[in-house]
Amino acid sequence: MINPENLFDNIPSLVEGEDFSELLNCRNVVIERIVSSDKSDNKVYNQEQDK
Repeated sequence: MINPENLFDNIPSLVEGEDFSELLNCRNVVIERIVSSDKSDNKVYNQEQDK
């Protein structure tokens, strides 16, 4: 879990794909920051948990 003062601090520069950072995990609530690269691909992303 990360503890940012600003959600836009320390954003990774991605060549491709996505980066997931967990902001909060409490009981059955999970909040993540998702950073995507600027390149689009035709890959289907399936996540383990429900939205």
